[in-house]
Amino acid sequence: MTPAEVEDRVKSVLNELQWLRKRMPDAKYILLDDQDYIISSIHTRGVMVAMTLLGNDGTELIKMVSPENMSIKIEKVKK
Repeated sequence: MTPAEVEDRVKSVLNELQWLRKRMPDAKYILLDDQDYIISSIHTRGVMVAMTLLGNDGTELIKMVSPENMSIKIEKVKK
């Protein structure tokens, strides 16, 4: 996969989040990785995807994954 293809994958996730926010502007959404960590930012680093995650104990970590193994959920925040 080329860096441009990786960037397209990340953009597709962010576009989906933007579409949901436009569709239901009063709702709040979060991005979660495959281990249910909150993703505070996502960007590309060459052919890898870098995700800044927030741990349950308040720690912040960076997870690097290949785009083939990237698993992201968009969840609506319950009030």
